[in-house]
Amino acid sequence: MLPVNPLRSSQLGRSLAAVLGLGLLIRLVLLIITDGNGDTAHARQVADVMQSEPLRLYTNQDLTWPYPPGYTPVLILSDLIADATGLDFSRIVRLPVIVADLGTAWLVAGELARSGRSQRDCLLAAGCIALAPVYLAVAGIHGQIDSVMMLFAVGGLVAWRRLPPPYDLVIGGLLLGVAVSIKSMAVLVVLALVFAAGTLRRAALLIASTAAVPFALLLPYLLVNDAAVRLAFSYRGLPGVGGLSLVVQPRLADFWLLGINRPPSALQIGLLLAIPAFIVLIVAATAILALRRRPAPELGAVLLLLGVYSVGVNLRFTTRSG
Repeated sequence: MLPVNPLRSSQLGRSLAAVLGLGLLIRLVLLIITDGNGDTAHARQVADVMQSEPLRLYTNQDLTWPYPPGYTPVLILSDLIADATGLDFSRIVRLPVIVADLGTAWLVAGELARSGRSQRDCLLAAGCIALAPVYLAVAGIHGQIDSVMMLFAVGGLVAWRRLPPPYDLVIGGLLLGVAVSIKSMAVLVVLALVFAAGTLRRAALLIASTAAVPFALLLPYLLVNDAAVRLAFSYRGLPGVGGLSLVVQPRLADFWLLGINRPPSALQIGLLLAIPAFIVLIVAATAILALRRRPAPELGAVLLLLGVYSVGVNLRFTTRSG
């Protein structure tokens, strides 16, 4: 059983509710005043394909879905609600992402409170999620699914920390499996927990519990066309919209800002090809550090996520459609 939630204390609970309420208000304002962007339009395409030809998610030539299929039921439900109510799909589909942000902030604040951290620390952590510009833009404008992945990843970490064996591995692993089935980046959180599992048996149980969810969801697509699935997961984004890609070749931004086409340089192409090697190096370096220093698993997860995101060449924020 989880210990009593310290957030029920009146002062901390009211302060946290105020932080989350402000975060919700800002996100809803962004949702109302913007019409979504390419991410929400793409989500509508995925919802249409999943309702008409669900097994063509990775083989449809007009669609790119570089993620596992775990979030597609939410896209279908958003589409059905939009059709039934006449409301705009681009706004309906952003609501689960907004809820995920606030849920993650609540989980983080609660876990810190249970760990004995001060009220200031709990509120600061919640505020970094609920009020950070990046989170506000992703949920309120883009509707990108990273926030939903993170909610289940954090939930898996909390279960791993708070539940008794073997439920820590089974429940925590299943929650992490949902995260991986939404976006494969969550594998890094699983890896951090594997290093902290303690024994090979516990590590194997964690891996099996986590793998069960994405494997079950991906199996039909692998049976239909495993090559198409592998090709979809090899997607590396669009060069020139941000991150290291823009640092290496700034003039690629001309296409996104001015519509002027710029061919990628040899260095840009080399950078795109080197992404897997960069990720392997980051993971290997973090693994060595984890084995030598034995950091807390949540710290290991943060190090892995920061390391991999830092070499992502196409981090971007935009309200542009299409």
